[in-house]
Amino acid sequence: MNRPTVSVVIPVKDDAEKLRHCLEALAGQQVAPLEIIVVDNGSSDDSAGVARGNGAQVLFEPRPGIGVASAAGYHRARGDILARLDADSVPAPDWIATIVASFHADAGVDAITGPAHFNDGPSALRRPALWAYLLPYFALSSLALGHVPLFGSNMAFRRRAWHEVSDHLHTDRWLVHDDFDLSFHLGVKHVLRFVPTLRTGISMRPFHDGGAVLRLRRGFHTVFLHWPHDLPWLRITRRLRTRFRRPAHRGQYDGGAPGNPASWDDQDMDLQVSPVLTIPASELGWRFSRASGPGGQHVNTTDSRVELFWNIAVSPTLGEEDRELLLDRLGPRLVAGTLTVTSSEQRSQRRNRERALEKLAQLIREALAPAGPKRRPTKPTRGSKRRHRAAKKQRSDVKQQRRRPSAE
Repeated sequence: MNRPTVSVVIPVKDDAEKLRHCLEALAGQQVAPLEIIVVDNGSSDDSAGVARGNGAQVLFEPRPGIGVASAAGYHRARGDILARLDADSVPAPDWIATIVASFHADAGVDAITGPAHFNDGPSALRRPALWAYLLPYFALSSLALGHVPLFGSNMAFRRRAWHEVSDHLHTDRWLVHDDFDLSFHLGVKHVLRFVPTLRTGISMRPFHDGGAVLRLRRGFHTVFLHWPHDLPWLRITRRLRTRFRRPAHRGQYDGGAPGNPASWDDQDMDLQVSPVLTIPASELGWRFSRASGPGGQHVNTTDSRVELFWNIAVSPTLGEEDRELLLDRLGPRLVAGTLTVTSSEQRSQRRNRERALEKLAQLIREALAPAGPKRRPTKPTRGSKRRHRAAKKQRSDVKQQRRRPSAE
């Protein structure tokens, strides 16, 4: 059985210096990842430049929110395993090796998470602060879920598992705790494990920037969003039923074989507009939300509605002539140079994504199409003038007949 490949996804916003340390730690791994994807969520600093300088792919996500940014990176990733770090995470040198070994040793495991330690702040406070920060998260989350939760600064999961639940996540809600939400949806039909040797360092800044309070608020909001239909004893019952129905040994994921519905997002996502213009997937941004109107429970409770973004103003793919033409012809549709198309006609998020790509390609083709032949100014002929006068006289006679007869 081949060892799985690992894609590392790191959402970032205005955190260039912390990101640099994270990427340097990834460069020193005992086992190299297949790719590192940094999702820039509207940074005003040089986060994207730092990522490129350290060999990472940069994906721009214009819509704010760590859940939206992370999901964009997961959809773009090509590895068998999707590993997640925050920009302030500093993984141990054997971090990738531990992920590969964990999933290779047990094909039944779908997601893993591990502990963390503070790598900054006063040395004397690091351990007690860590217990005050992580112990309540793992303890209370385990009670709410009925199983171990995923910790967003240090987790990994199979790409197959992500595609099985991605349509049901609440990535568009700012107040949702994204890794906690993922734990809710993965935990029923998938196996989550805590791996003590999967180690990473994190920053103490949640204690002085208010981040700890916000995370607590998001955690409670996420719990109440899933209760009462996801109460712990109900989840445990579902897990037991699923476990007994599950085959004893599940095959290794094929990494995205053609024709496999779960691998649609793993195919080449570059958008070919014409034989001479292809938009790289890294320039496209996605946002998912619930569709409105009729359509049944699936449409109105899952993120099937799709928004696709492409920033024409800063796209490096376009030449200056094509850029000016698109900005001129699509001007009324643009917001800050960004073209947005939406699709919510289909019940499935996957089909809506396909439809959104088709719409975007069609808009660009029409805007870049050469203008038709210029009209030559001509004078009206004698016959056209005669026909024009006859038509006006006929129309005048019709209106005369509509008048009320006089009293005489």
